[in-house]
Amino acid sequence: MGMPGRAGSSCRPAGFLPPLAVAGFRGGGFLIGGFLMGACGDGGAPSAPAPRPTTPSVPPQFGWPVGGEGGADWVIGNHVDHDPGSGLRDYRGGERVYDGHDGTDINSPNFRWMDRDFPPVLAAAPGRVTGTHDTEFDRNTSAADIPWNFVEITHDDGSRTIYGHLKKGSVAVSPGETVASGQHLGVVGSSGNSTRPHLHFEVRSPSDRVLDPFLEGRWLDPPPYDSPLALMDFNVTARHLTLREHFSELLVDPPPNVDSVAGGGMLGVGLSLAGGVPGDSIRLTLQDGRGALEDWAGLTERFGGHSPLFWNTRASGSPGTWEIAIEGNGETVAIY
Repeated sequence: MGMPGRAGSSCRPAGFLPPLAVAGFRGGGFLIGGFLMGACGDGGAPSAPAPRPTTPSVPPQFGWPVGGEGGADWVIGNHVDHDPGSGLRDYRGGERVYDGHDGTDINSPNFRWMDRDFPPVLAAAPGRVTGTHDTEFDRNTSAADIPWNFVEITHDDGSRTIYGHLKKGSVAVSPGETVASGQHLGVVGSSGNSTRPHLHFEVRSPSDRVLDPFLEGRWLDPPPYDSPLALMDFNVTARHLTLREHFSELLVDPPPNVDSVAGGGMLGVGLSLAGGVPGDSIRLTLQDGRGALEDWAGLTERFGGHSPLFWNTRASGSPGTWEIAIEGNGETVAIY
């Protein structure tokens, strides 16, 4: 039983949704017996800040440090932790953090994006490059105390921005270079203490204090705290998926989607979702020319961030061409 593929786009791997087909839909990260996806690990900022300028200047406002489309190419996985103890508190009083986190984690969907050198990491504000590193392995999927690839930029007021976990070989600037806001710095990767491809964006004051640009209103155009639910990617396998397998392996570094399944065999579909609020609906349908063969629907239980969902069924219909339809809040967002 075959299932037709789809053409890719210039910035996403072949077989992905083209940009206009990745329709956002209102709602929150949904999972079955699962949990919100984070991307743990700080690589460690340089040990000392650069010398402060002799003439005070205005703290910079920041452009968004990752290119691409929110919900399709990136989503915030973790914010800065503002709880001084063992508790969790983000800038809105929520818990979209992990304990002691010093930056903003911006997740890409998976390694399929990194393999296409996407999304790019961009300078959030103009300044001078005061540190880089670019030789570390970039496909880490477990937390470990190892070096990362990074770029550090010092701004006119003496504050610094740090861009960590970059793809090996992608760093496009050198120490001493002056960069403009929006200039290409590298590519989102998973080097250092990292469990998945993401950018760790960290801001340090001239005295080396951790700053949260969300709390301090430093973003020129900040993304919303509760972003619309969106499908980032999906993985189609000829096997039965488990939560552990889907979350730790297939969702982070998925193999190519299968285009055929043996009659009576298992079919597993894993989704990578971004954003949303509780109550959003997800529906997956396996159908042939005569209508739906299998149908699953549910409401979200969790919200925000980067979330996995998976669905298993048995290919028990007649041989022929089938398709998988994915809907969010009643809107078709992908057909495979």
